[in-house]
Amino acid sequence: MGKRRFSRLAVVSAVLAVCVAGIGISDASSGFPAPSAAPCPQSPTPQKGAVDKRTDATAVCYFLPEVYFTPSSGTVAVNQSFTFTLEVRYAEYGCSKTGAWSGSIATNSSGQYGPQSITVGPFGSPGTYTYGVSCGGLGGTNPGSTTVTVTAPGGGGPGSGGGSSCSENLTSQIHATFVSMSGVPASITAGGSFTASVTFQNTGACTWTAANGYRLGSQNPENNTTWGTSRGYLSASDAIAPGQSKTFTINAVAPSTAGPYGWGWRMVREGINWLGTPTNGSFTSISVTGSVPPQTVPPGVASFAITPTGRWTDDPAATAQWSCTNSTGASLAADSTAGGSWSGLPVSGSRALQPAPGGYTYTVTCSNNVGDTATAQSALAVFDAKERNVGDVRGGASLDPNNFDSVLKCRWKREENHDEIGLPFGLKAGGLKVTIDWCVSNGQIKRVARTVEELGANYPVSSWHYDGITSTGPCGVNCSDYVSLWGTNQTVKNIWLKGRWSLCATVRLIGSFCWRSFTATVGVRIRGDGTRARTYDNSAP
Repeated sequence: MGKRRFSRLAVVSAVLAVCVAGIGISDASSGFPAPSAAPCPQSPTPQKGAVDKRTDATAVCYFLPEVYFTPSSGTVAVNQSFTFTLEVRYAEYGCSKTGAWSGSIATNSSGQYGPQSITVGPFGSPGTYTYGVSCGGLGGTNPGSTTVTVTAPGGGGPGSGGGSSCSENLTSQIHATFVSMSGVPASITAGGSFTASVTFQNTGACTWTAANGYRLGSQNPENNTTWGTSRGYLSASDAIAPGQSKTFTINAVAPSTAGPYGWGWRMVREGINWLGTPTNGSFTSISVTGSVPPQTVPPGVASFAITPTGRWTDDPAATAQWSCTNSTGASLAADSTAGGSWSGLPVSGSRALQPAPGGYTYTVTCSNNVGDTATAQSALAVFDAKERNVGDVRGGASLDPNNFDSVLKCRWKREENHDEIGLPFGLKAGGLKVTIDWCVSNGQIKRVARTVEELGANYPVSSWHYDGITSTGPCGVNCSDYVSLWGTNQTVKNIWLKGRWSLCATVRLIGSFCWRSFTATVGVRIRGDGTRARTYDNSAP
């Protein structure tokens, strides 16, 4: 009993536990081949045979297929579409579609599919639509689904685009009309700068927002960066409803060589189509005179920051904000394609950042018109909202052996206690399990022994990491020093221990970025008469 023992406990996914009833589906009704004769026990209590044979040849069983729909439900208006992500694991026989769609989904040789973004709709009438799959594998059959509620026109949720009958998928409903333009010179010296204002009215049915890809785009020629940028951006808070107008400010820098250069602008929904009328039918030609002498002052980055540096996937977007000096343009890029990249940016500006979960290092590059550059970097960590801690999951059990120790002349008692990190949807990110044995005689505690186990997450990939034990309470980790510290005449003692977990992402710029922490506390107040109380804290005595 005196040896310190740590074991990493891989808990079977709570999601799989919910789906245990799927094991009973007959092969004939599922349409899949018969499962292996040895599917893994779908019990939340780990068993020796609960190692999957797909990854360990010495294992004795196969896991059930895992099916993940994200989100599991949603609401849109008539004429709108709905997008969800589907991920499947351990389904070697593939999946059959159920509900509002039909057909099948093929998995790869490892039984995996996705994560794959899928868009359904637009929906022609109100109602409730369920898109489900039934997936088969070596461990059996398992279903999953997402439900879409379609409301009458105008009833779409946030991000639907606005307007009483807007559908972002109908290009006929997104339209813009040029209103006015000012501050544009007929001629300018090479390398000179000016500030122009361009106003467009929303004459479509959908509200313009930055998140939905609405921009001011350069014309004459299309998407040119002649004047230092090819885009004018809405702010993160802009929502230009049908009938409203938006004035964009363009900080333009003239080319470095003389000649006539085109000037023109038009609204665009990025990646979809150009909207309505341009600034003017024939556009404008600006005469650039002279030439720019070689620039002697190098460009610089006055400031660059991303706020906040950490966010959940369902939080508002983070904002990257920069300011360049002695520069004619800027670009912004992440260290991975998932984080995005943008060129032709103004020398001072901001961008909304909403990448997938992970750690990102963003680099802003300020440049002048002779090719000199200056850079600065900032970090952003994004965490899946399903890993948000929503409280403790605690419990315990009395497991008294009641065996008499003939050497110590006392009777042994035992209590098992655990504290885990609770997440949404019944998931758990890890925790501590402690077993305390104490020997009692004549109302006194004669000896104490403790063993500690670290509990792992009950879902496949966790961003929570175990940091170790932070406090052991009134005795050491295994309490082998109890007698030397407290003697053998104590009648009551609170035996407690604490361990720490951190929610972290790896960011190239700074290494490990830890955003949240959790302290698990397990404690039992033991008494010399053999009774006990679970305390979960370090309160006296």
